[in-house]
Amino acid sequence: MTHIELTKAGVDYPVMRSGRDRGRGVGDLLGGTIFKMESRTFVRALDNINLDLREGVRLGLIGNNGSGKSTLLRTLAGILPLSRGTRTYSGKILTLFSTVAGIDLRLTGLENVQRLAALHQLDPKRIPDVVEDIVDFTELGDFFDLPVGTYSAGMRARFGFAFMTALEADILLIDEVIGAGDKRFHSKAEKRLETFTASGGIIVVASHSTAVLSALCTRAVVMRKGRIAFRGSVPKASAFFTASETGGATGDDPSAEQPAA
Repeated sequence: MTHIELTKAGVDYPVMRSGRDRGRGVGDLLGGTIFKMESRTFVRALDNINLDLREGVRLGLIGNNGSGKSTLLRTLAGILPLSRGTRTYSGKILTLFSTVAGIDLRLTGLENVQRLAALHQLDPKRIPDVVEDIVDFTELGDFFDLPVGTYSAGMRARFGFAFMTALEADILLIDEVIGAGDKRFHSKAEKRLETFTASGGIIVVASHSTAVLSALCTRAVVMRKGRIAFRGSVPKASAFFTASETGGATGDDPSAEQPAA
């Protein structure tokens, strides 16, 4: 059964300083808080994270820059090692963290599909179907035969999303890039993700746009300083986040102790 789980998970980074100001802002970059142990400085990027995601979950991550959203995604992906706690999963994980990850901007859309297919060890017999799917989904038209470097941010987002979701996967982790698309793209992406989760897949999306998360996700967590401050439906999580930004919510919500899925 497809699942991914973090139990009491924590991620700490040692900060190397060579000058008085070096390392300032690292906590904001990574998420979490800065602390000192003996003579060393650390960033606690994630602290006591508990997530148990099962088949069919579409989870959104809400939070400001530095809240820990991207760190959490990379921890779920196994890119960042845990300092504490455990990570278990079952299924194939794919990530979409950048619209240009693995893409050669000098190559055309078609050439990039062929290149990415080789990188992901896609069966060559499937490539024509994948190309047809991407052309249909992205609606790039003649741009598909032009270098990807000529694409707008939204076009790159459609291209990257279409390719990654055309691959066979069980868990899809997406960081911000989906927000670059327009309303039509979000509508098509929503339908594709619904199909993905209906077949048992798991999706985790980080975005600054609560509108995007409302369209794509059924549940959400609010991240604050590397911790989960709230979890629940997307509307309730969005309301909690907005209230916390305006001073209306000052502490962790009791529902944060309930399962996210």
